[in-house]
Amino acid sequence: SLCSHSRGASTHTYRADGMGSSFGYTQTNTRKEMRKAIIFIFAGMLLLVACGQRHTAKNSIEQFLSENLQQPDDMTILHFGRIDSTRIISDSIIYNMRESTSKLQYFNKGINYAERTSNQSLLFIRASYIIGKDTLESTFYMDKTTQEVVAFKSIVKNAENIR
Repeated sequence: SLCSHSRGASTHTYRADGMGSSFGYTQTNTRKEMRKAIIFIFAGMLLLVACGQRHTAKNSIEQFLSENLQQPDDMTILHFGRIDSTRIISDSIIYNMRESTSKLQYFNKGINYAERTSNQSLLFIRASYIIGKDTLESTFYMDKTTQEVVAFKSIVKNAENIR
């Protein structure tokens, strides 16, 4: 049988005969195993959050494109990149991106964007998609919930050169 006692923040378990720790475990081994378990659980939770955030971003971008493309039925999405964050996008850069994309022939005029909170860090994700014979590579800047697009920039390439 085993006996346990607590001393401060740690617990020691000994065999009933008082001859050392049970099953050869030491306090150090137990703490290492606990750290490994905590790291494993934290990594798993982080992975689930990141996957969920990327999925939400993909859905939001698909919705944004279907609402703002002149011919959304002609679009085929090729790829979404990984999601990341940035703090270096200023309000003037956002304004310039919006102005630049308003001139692209594929998009409706007067796109409604989400407003950025002052100095808010933005999440971004890259997407490649085909419209007609052209491939567009876009970077979408989103709010922290990944539910709304704040701005985006696009490069138009010929689809025949990409394949």
